[in-house]
Amino acid sequence: LVVNHTSSEHPWFKSALAYKKGQGGESKYADYYNWSNRQQAGYTQSGNIWYESQFSSNMPDLNINGTAVRNEIESIIKYWIELGTDGFRLDGCCYYSQSQSESVEFCKWIKETAVKYNERAYIVGEAWSGGATISEFYKSGCDSFFNFPGAGSGEIAQAVKSNSASDFWMSMVNLKSNSNNYI
Repeated sequence: LVVNHTSSEHPWFKSALAYKKGQGGESKYADYYNWSNRQQAGYTQSGNIWYESQFSSNMPDLNINGTAVRNEIESIIKYWIELGTDGFRLDGCCYYSQSQSESVEFCKWIKETAVKYNERAYIVGEAWSGGATISEFYKSGCDSFFNFPGAGSGEIAQAVKSNSASDFWMSMVNLKSNSNNYI
């Protein structure tokens, strides 16, 4: 579930950008994105306006705190659950906001929203971060998070090969339980 950004070619963004640049009429999507009248880190310039694009200039960030964006995301979650989806992988969940606490809160909102439509909805976060950050994200109530750093460093494979997989498993259990969640 990609809710951090859209493509710069997406109709929402094209409409919003045209409106912000004074080249189009009203756009209901203008508040779907984060804008600035000056250059700042993580923003891309288009004419006399800058838009937030933490990953890439062709991936403008959505305004996750906006009511209209949240309503849109909720309708997307509801749509897929009604089609039989039992859960979602949250793309780049550590980057929903420049504030970690806002990103955690947004993950919590996604989990709560999904559970409204399927009480057993399973949410897994894509978190390219270390254990301390992942532990914070468990406070969102999401069910699990990928341990990319552990996999990338070979930590998981090394644990299995050295017969210390149970030690590795316990470290993961402790990571989750230290965040006031239980397996």
